[in-house]
Amino acid sequence: MKFAIATDDGDTIAQHTGRCLGFNVYEVVDDKPNQLERRENRHTAHALGECGGDHDRKHSHGAGAHHSHAGLLELLSGCDYLIARGMGRRLVMDLQSAGVTPVFCAEESVSRAAELFARGELRAGELNACGCDH
Repeated sequence: MKFAIATDDGDTIAQHTGRCLGFNVYEVVDDKPNQLERRENRHTAHALGECGGDHDRKHSHGAGAHHSHAGLLELLSGCDYLIARGMGRRLVMDLQSAGVTPVFCAEESVSRAAELFARGELRAGELNACGCDH
């Protein structure tokens, strides 16, 4: 089983998945997390710093429009789960459609969350997605 953790610095879980700079990808081996790789997020305008204050117009978020999460989904290819502290509802739905289960946690440490998840102590539960529409 493979899982990813959204992070900016490799040590702390990112506050918002769509804005994270990358993902640490792990495989569970004997109830322990084995880090396989780091995948850099070069797909979202948020991560590339292109959003600025003109969020709605640049990404057509307003009036019910929906921007693509295809780049993020591609980055998470092969992962069964994504551990995060938060993300928008649309990303939650897109992940689920792609077969990736979001796991939300309050834990800040990437390594601690990876250990907890590998031992089965961090599980998918209530989706605590943010209330915004992006």
